[in-house]
Formats: sequence, C-alpha cells, structure tokens
Amino acid sequence: MSVSKGRKKAHSTSFDSKLWPVHAMIVSRSASHIARTLSAQQRINALAEALAEVAKDFGDDAIEGFLIAMKSWFAQREYGAAIELVGYFQEHGRLPETAPQPQTGRRVSRGGSKDANAPSLRAP
Repeated sequence: MSVSKGRKKAHSTSFDSKLWPVHAMIVSRSASHIARTLSAQQRINALAEALAEVAKDFGDDAIEGFLIAMKSWFAQREYGAAIELVGYFQEHGRLPETAPQPQTGRRVSRGGSKDANAPSLRAP
C-alpha cells in the first residue's frame, strides 16, 4: 500500500459506508451530485471527481467498496443511468468516453408537425 506525498489515509483501505459515517457521507454527497446531473457527460465528470477524491483520501483499494456503496444508493432510488455508469467502471476499470453532441441553432422537426397540404390555422 503506497501513500502519495507522505499523506496518511483517514481510515483503512476498506471502504465501508455502513461502518464508517464519513464514508456514508461521501457516498451520499457524491451520489446526490451525480443524480442531479442533466447529461451523460456531466455524470461521467461527477463520478470521475468522486473517484479521484476517494482515491486521494482513502487509497485506490477503497474504490471498489465506494463503487459498491454508490451502486446500492442508486439502486435504492432506481436511478438506472448512474447504475449503468458505475457498472461500466466496475467492468472496464475506466469511465466511458462520450462523443460531443452536435449543436445546431435550429430545432429538429419530429416529422408530421407540418404537412404541406394541411390548411393553415392562421387568418389570411
């Protein structure tokens, strides 16, 4: 077990949110932040920040316990997108890459909203 820059870890490398109140607080705060995100990229960024914080404060060995606690938090609240994100990290050992969404100045029609043969409702 290595300690970066001579800093001591607050607890053992075992991350247990049921045993340690500080771990429960970190899970709750991180999960709440992720749950409030509006896009996949924001979720990825928020999880990356949370993982970095846990690794810095408790060591790399604490990551798996943290992810298990996060997944449980999201499952209790039926937050599927976050469950999938955590599962992806657990399976692949990295966060997914997302392609930037093309942004256009116009709203894309869903089709059928304007029919060339339909009469206009506007007064002539």
